[in-house]
Amino acid sequence: MRFTFMTWLGILALMVSFSACQDHRIPQAPGSKFRIKKVTVGYENATDYSYSIYTYMSTGLLASVDQYTVKGNSAAVQNSKTVMTYDGQGKILKAEMQLLSSNGAAQWVPFQNYTYEYDKNGIITQIKRYDLANPASPVLIDQHLLEYNVARLPIKQSYTIGTHQWVEQYTYSGGNVVKVDRNDNLSGLSTLVFQYDDKPNPFYGLITGPPSYTIFSANNIITPNQIYTYDSNGLLIKGTLAVSGFGNYITKFEYEPY
Repeated sequence: MRFTFMTWLGILALMVSFSACQDHRIPQAPGSKFRIKKVTVGYENATDYSYSIYTYMSTGLLASVDQYTVKGNSAAVQNSKTVMTYDGQGKILKAEMQLLSSNGAAQWVPFQNYTYEYDKNGIITQIKRYDLANPASPVLIDQHLLEYNVARLPIKQSYTIGTHQWVEQYTYSGGNVVKVDRNDNLSGLSTLVFQYDDKPNPFYGLITGPPSYTIFSANNIITPNQIYTYDSNGLLIKGTLAVSGFGNYITKFEYEPY
């Protein structure tokens, strides 16, 4: 099992600097304060689906993400959770994925974790993922290195897992990553170009695992086969993705005021 955080999507407040984690605001009009609370995913009209619940500390920092699955008419079953650890300045130190023990005991067992390292300016420069099959002796799985421009926006990411390596370079416009140039030692060179809506990205800067260009952008990527629905506050509440041969894949977003 490989943990990813919303594989198709990826909140420091008004800019992505990957420095000290502030409370997880969605950029919006003054006086309006909402944050992501629940995300549900599944195919349209299907009885099987999954959802994640986001819980916050009194300081506004994200405390945990709890993942559940529902099959048919059965009750929801929690299958994993991710717990965040911060230092006294609110900088994230670790995101630990946990699974329920398989020996029948209702006990959460560490599965993998991501650790975060900072430079002297308090900006995240390195993220490492470890296998915790033996918590006393973590095994390094992969690592990410980040570089920034003078505006403290991530402009380069280097990734290594075993002998597989890739480098991504990011071009910004209007607070969004509009181009990704990727050099992969297995698949070669590639370029991705994106367009965006003008509504806030629910996961802008939200750190729960590996870094991704999708959380570096303030708005939401739009594609020809994706339809977005927004509420009266301009918040994204539903994404409908047409998947050839499978139908519509639905992602629903719920928020809480704070």
